[in-house]
Amino acid sequence: MLEIVRGKAVLRWLPVVALSALLLAAFALRMELLYGGGVAVVAFGLLSWYRPRWAVLLLLVAMPLAPKISLPFGNLYIATVLVMVFVGVWAVRKLVSPGEVRLARTRLSLPVFLYAAVLLLSTVMSAGYLIANREQLLRLVQFFFYLSLFFVVSDTSIDPGFRRRVVLLVVGTGILEGVIACFQWFTRVGFFTTGTFDREHNHLSAYLVFTGLLLVGVMAEVRSRKAIAALLAGFVAMGIGLAFSFSRTGYVAVAAGMVLFAFLGISWKKRLAVLLLLAAGAIAAYQLVPESVAERFGTIVVVAAGKTKTDISFTTRLMMWRDAIDAFRSSPLIGVGAMRIPITDNYFVKTLGETGLLGMASLLWLIAAILREGLRAFRSVSGDALVRGARLGLVPAAFALLVVFNGLGDFFGVHRLMGVFWILLAVLLPRADLPEDGPVGREIGLSK
Repeated sequence: MLEIVRGKAVLRWLPVVALSALLLAAFALRMELLYGGGVAVVAFGLLSWYRPRWAVLLLLVAMPLAPKISLPFGNLYIATVLVMVFVGVWAVRKLVSPGEVRLARTRLSLPVFLYAAVLLLSTVMSAGYLIANREQLLRLVQFFFYLSLFFVVSDTSIDPGFRRRVVLLVVGTGILEGVIACFQWFTRVGFFTTGTFDREHNHLSAYLVFTGLLLVGVMAEVRSRKAIAALLAGFVAMGIGLAFSFSRTGYVAVAAGMVLFAFLGISWKKRLAVLLLLAAGAIAAYQLVPESVAERFGTIVVVAAGKTKTDISFTTRLMMWRDAIDAFRSSPLIGVGAMRIPITDNYFVKTLGETGLLGMASLLWLIAAILREGLRAFRSVSGDALVRGARLGLVPAAFALLVVFNGLGDFFGVHRLMGVFWILLAVLLPRADLPEDGPVGREIGLSK
């Protein structure tokens, strides 16, 4: 009887395994330009209808590993198309389902909704500009679809098993990114001074920093020495990938996130272990990295000392920031409109120029709410060490992205991470209307 049950379980997983193979083949062979890619997208739509939670797991693989495989009609990517299909299927299910259409209640719903509403107002203000600039319009549309993943996934049934699978996939893809980055550097195959897959080093470093800090939280909660050793090996691979990403923002973000562990409500032994891990990584990097990486890191000191004339990148950013400040002064309350500021190196300044004080207030409230709910999730009861560790690492990881990366870059433009971030928030943060970590009632729209 047990063998039959196991056999049936394997058969239930065959469709998602087969579809995963088809999608990954489409990504690897660039079949998005051929019929194979179309078949894969249709199959994903069917999966989103009948097995939405499997579709979420598939998205968590597709978004980081196929972030910017472009389609022939502009600044649109295959991973984004899958997100659009998933959100569209959810919307149709909501419309055709009996009863009143309602979203699941979460403590983040209001700040996320207000932030989206401000962006929508800013979009209306820039309607003429966006219609004439299709690339910018598509970029903004993509952002709204990624943001909507928080509401869509929050509307599904989330049980401890599903939560665990999400954490495993997010951390696992981070380790895989680190391993691939190491392979590309040491074999001299692939991209140099750029991120794997999407050729943007800050995108790679953002993903490695985020998943790496989640991994540190997991290591702090796991009790098995073998598991800790395996996770530590993955963390080392991610650290090497981060070093060779040449992302100065990533260097600062991971250090800030690691230090933040010392201020969380964990035992002094765990705090000491995390700080020793940070110190060991810094010493190893200082001793082992090649001169090119050391020089890249040294420019952080140069900028901090105010010697910006030798750093073209930073001086260029200062010029763009001044333009954004000038735009804010011309319209301080609501800004000059979405996508009007051509800057990707400080999201706070960009927000201030494009959406004014209203947009800045909504953004800061959203960031504060995410960090607050992250602390609430960490303090909640969870019997699963993997989930508990991910919740411990979520606050440093979110701080590294939302504060450090947004201060020195533009996290909300990182395609490989945006959707993963919102899905993880929906899965890990406690629901206001459901008991913590217990089986939940099936919501209309995503019930399987």
